Parts: sequence; structure tokens; C-alpha cells
Amino acid sequence: MHDNVTNNGRITFQLAGFYLVSLNVAFASNVTGYRTLLIKQNGGIYLASTSIGATNGNDTRLFVQCASFFNLAYVVKVIVRLVHHLPPSPYPVSAPRRHPACSSLRLSSAARTPL
Repeated sequence: MHDNVTNNGRITFQLAGFYLVSLNVAFASNVTGYRTLLIKQNGGIYLASTSIGATNGNDTRLFVQCASFFNLAYVVKVIVRLVHHLPPSPYPVSAPRRHPACSSLRLSSAARTPL
């Protein structure tokens, strides 16, 4: 499902099903810029995102999650962006304080939501 050698920024689903995907990260205190987390499916569809301005004096913590059906071999990529200046640069300028934590939980093998 997750491979630290080939591509450590993605999850490849080995079983089709309805999954809950979560991502959280903490950034060091900073007075400028904003922080963004994105969950992207198969290189094109954004499933979830969140963004917040930097927090001075405390870590900036972000959390995002989504629930969706994924077919066999679907890929979810997590994207973490930190931008210190406006207008935003298209490139991240530094790494998060802590490594992003991403998880997936298979809720059902059915194609419909398990509600």
C-alpha cells in the first residue's frame, strides 16, 4: 500500500473499497505565509484540502481527511506546501517541522458509502 523506497508521498490501494484517508502535519512557528495540505487522487482529482495562515509563537497544525471509493491500484498522493511570501511561489520553500502523517482505513468493500 505504501512504499518508502519507490514513492513515499503516495498510497496505492491494493484492494478496492471505501476508504477514509487522513493527513496531518505541524509546521514551526512563523509570522508570515500560509500552510496547505492536499489529498490528490490519480494525479488529477483533488479530494480534500485545507489551508491556514502561519501562527506566530506556536506550531501551525493542519489536519485534512476525506472518504471516497478507490478501485484497485488507485493512487492517493499527499501534498504539503509552505509558502513564506505573497504572491505565492509555485515551489515549497522549506520542509515541515515534523514529517506528515498519512493514514488510510478501509471502511467497506462496497462501491457505495457504508452509511
